[in-house]
Amino acid sequence: MDNNMISQFNDVRNRTIAFVKGMNSDIAHIVPDGFNNNILWNVGHIIVACDHWIFPKLKQIHRVTHHYHLIFRKGTSPKTWEVDPPNIHELIDVLKKQLVEITDACLGNLDKKLPAFVRKSLFFEGA
Repeated sequence: MDNNMISQFNDVRNRTIAFVKGMNSDIAHIVPDGFNNNILWNVGHIIVACDHWIFPKLKQIHRVTHHYHLIFRKGTSPKTWEVDPPNIHELIDVLKKQLVEITDACLGNLDKKLPAFVRKSLFFEGA
């Protein structure tokens, strides 16, 4: 199970990295009409969501800076940022680094049964 899930995660993450690297970085800052966020925010949100959900479930500390958790968490928007965000190239570097960290942290841990309180939070938080 470990290898298949890790392989799928690696595939999705590498596709995300390739997409972001291949786009014009100016586009990353545009918030389209009718939307709250831009591509830069979405990339940062992917990083924060993985950091928030994966490492604590494995009884490990968060890996990305508190700054990221403040500007890229659910409910935030570039429209209300009071600080400068990291640039798209920095986010790409963090995506790559996080890929290795998550892969290493998950190896040998994906077949372990999660405690009941963790299973509940994964499926019912915010419901």
